[in-house]
Amino acid sequence: MPSPPQTRTPQPAASRRVAVLIMGMHRSGTSAISGLLNRLGCDAPATPLPADGRNAKGFYESFPITDLNNRILEAAGTVWNDWSGVNPAWLQSPRYEYFAQEALALVVAEFGASPLIVLKDPRICLLTAFWVDVLGRAGYDTRMVFAVRSPADVAASLTERNGFDTVLGRLIWLRYVLEGERASRDLPRVFVSFDRLLSDWAAEVARIENGLDLRLPRRSALATAEVESFLTPSMRHFTFADADRDHPELPWIRDIQDVLMTWARHGEDPGQRTVLDGIRKKLDALVPLFDPLVRSARDRAASDAARDGANAEIDTLTEELTHRAQMLMERDRKIDDLTRGLGVITRSNEDLRQELHTARIAAEAAKAETQAVRDSRSYRLTSPLRRIATRLRG
Repeated sequence: MPSPPQTRTPQPAASRRVAVLIMGMHRSGTSAISGLLNRLGCDAPATPLPADGRNAKGFYESFPITDLNNRILEAAGTVWNDWSGVNPAWLQSPRYEYFAQEALALVVAEFGASPLIVLKDPRICLLTAFWVDVLGRAGYDTRMVFAVRSPADVAASLTERNGFDTVLGRLIWLRYVLEGERASRDLPRVFVSFDRLLSDWAAEVARIENGLDLRLPRRSALATAEVESFLTPSMRHFTFADADRDHPELPWIRDIQDVLMTWARHGEDPGQRTVLDGIRKKLDALVPLFDPLVRSARDRAASDAARDGANAEIDTLTEELTHRAQMLMERDRKIDDLTRGLGVITRSNEDLRQELHTARIAAEAAKAETQAVRDSRSYRLTSPLRRIATRLRG
């Protein structure tokens, strides 16, 4: 008899692990993209930044990795909101390997042996080469999703959150998108519009999968329901899509915004990179001229924030003192009530003592009267007997 046909089990293709790196300026929708990919099967970090009033649905950032990025920037002589950028010379400094070893340990601690992770911190736009190197050492192929949002929306959000002047917010946006775009050109990447993500996330997920040659594993009715509940219009706090088209202070924003929005709609056109490179050179040339003014504006914002923080602390202390004063007044009122009650009791006791004294006097008088009556009766009864006894003796 012929042998039955053999069923062959499909063998998975050998591949390295994949890290989806979320790129983009702060307040550009990076949290929304990270949360979406997490619900579709990408593992998030083990120690995320906690949600707060600014981002009630979560940041999807690793707390220790964000702290490390802040320390790297500090070691490079800058901070996250410095529009002048990071000196590339720090990549050749002895501190690079020191931080790389710490970053590698954090990737292992935050993601373990996961084959598919999502890593997000907007500061990575300023440190892209560093993190691509670290993820490669950890065994990951890095692929990128670049969040695109109106710089006017971003600037408005930074003004509300950090008190930044809107021009400073736009300068920081320029630096982040230009640095992140230039440093990620050799890697698979997709540009995603935050607005389009909220209006048709399924279409954007298809673009991500096709652009990154990646199949997200968690595609089900349950996952769809979770995404629909997560991506809601409430995530969009500001809408100024065309506010920068004629911005007099920063004429380059319109050109950059047009390029990135075109890439987010129709895919990347490498020929347009020259536009971004030209603007980046002009931005670098402005740093020596305008950085003192920008730093002054940032310092004023920090001073205002510190003042607001001090005022908030004073308000809290005032509220606490008011509460304690109310408690003291309530205690005094209770003491007064108790004192009045004690006075009533004292007066009642005095009345009772007086009544008792009067009763005792009346009792003594009654006792004396009773004794007198007894004596009188006894005399009347014994008087004949005494007379008889006197006669007999006589």
